[in-house]
Amino acid sequence: MEGYAVMNTIVKLLVGLFVGSYAWTSTASDIYVDVHGTPATDSKTWNSVSFGTTGESGFLVDKDGDLTTVKVDVTAVGLVSSVASQPFTGEAAEFEPARSPDSKQYYRADGGAMTADVTGLDPSSKYTFTFVGQRIYSGSGLTRYTVAGANSGYDLLETKDNTSSVAIVTGITPTSSGVVTLSVQREGSAVPYILAFKIQQVSNSGTFYVDSISSASADPNGYFWNALPFTVYRDPRILTNRLGVASGYTITLTSTLLLSAIATIPLEGDAAEFEPARTSLSYPTGQAYGNNSRPKGSLVISNLVPDRVYNFTFTGSRGYLAGTAEHYNFKTLYRATGFNTVSNTLVAHYNTSSVARVENVFSSSDGTITLDVTAAADNNSENTFYIIGFKMDALSPIAFPVIVEQCVGGTVASTTHTSDGGGLYWVDSGDSITLEATAKSGWTFVGWGGPDCNSKCDKIHYA
Repeated sequence: MEGYAVMNTIVKLLVGLFVGSYAWTSTASDIYVDVHGTPATDSKTWNSVSFGTTGESGFLVDKDGDLTTVKVDVTAVGLVSSVASQPFTGEAAEFEPARSPDSKQYYRADGGAMTADVTGLDPSSKYTFTFVGQRIYSGSGLTRYTVAGANSGYDLLETKDNTSSVAIVTGITPTSSGVVTLSVQREGSAVPYILAFKIQQVSNSGTFYVDSISSASADPNGYFWNALPFTVYRDPRILTNRLGVASGYTITLTSTLLLSAIATIPLEGDAAEFEPARTSLSYPTGQAYGNNSRPKGSLVISNLVPDRVYNFTFTGSRGYLAGTAEHYNFKTLYRATGFNTVSNTLVAHYNTSSVARVENVFSSSDGTITLDVTAAADNNSENTFYIIGFKMDALSPIAFPVIVEQCVGGTVASTTHTSDGGGLYWVDSGDSITLEATAKSGWTFVGWGGPDCNSKCDKIHYA
């Protein structure tokens, strides 16, 4: 690592001297690569790296045009092929500049793989790679895109007649020398294709906004919103923070809701930050809802960091209805379940300013948190409930949960902390907790048991 850091510093100084027209940057901003030709004019800057010739590229630029430490070294090539005339849409739309100028890409028909090393990455970061390809001939173009560094992952994409889909490999850590290897190969007897790819450095901190129906309207602060239609099952999606930086987190809908009307009055007060989600679709649609026929909406957020605390803010609004519905509260329960479970409620009837905050949630041992939206116990509106969107704040932990399980032969309690109930204690980061066991009459305390201590409980003292 020291050698790598010194080498990187020297390279940065040399480029600063000889490439004065560029500003040097880290790989925090997205990098786009066209594997054949020069991309069409685009609001973002592209790199051209041919997969038809072995060898190392120059330093890549990020989407803002700033020079990075990243290079691509092509080690096994493919054959050139045409692409379809239909433009990319949907998740593939961002790759349209690579498809349109020369209509070329690369493939392998001999069963081999196209490979390349991506160098100059940050060994302490995680990265997400997004790939696209498009087969226009008969037969399958099912392609496996593999990324390998200190860990590895892959995704499959049927490139045959593809105009909207991509393959995504996330959570990849480079080797200690900052290298990952890309491999593009067939799945089964198919012919593999690659037209372009994107490199994103993962950011697992910050604030993440999610619209429950579609892409939010332009945010006055310029924040990025994730679209997760609660009405349609979709493949897992990568969450992007409000600054537009992709994370290693993925979000998967597991129980759908219905499309609902929304109030025409703008959100204000605590709910004002959700106004872009309220106006994302024209009235009368714009949020998700459930009732007795759809009793719960659920999603799972994965790849969460165990030692990070997550706070969630939700809002929903049922437009004001005169007459028989005036007394309805449309009270909604929002619940987050991970290592612990936290919930809160909101009266959604004609809500224009209130939110429900669900805070201090830790991920479960498998790195997931499940979010549920359902009717509150005292909902008097035929179990009808609403969600416009939610916000997730990924924070550095200020306290860790410690759960003590009681046994029949005695009690266990802390002599330094007060329980929140059910044997749950919150321990400030860097602090320690002391636990004391007391045997009941006729019982003898013989020792401590349970899971081995991990990073959350390495400062527990047993009395």
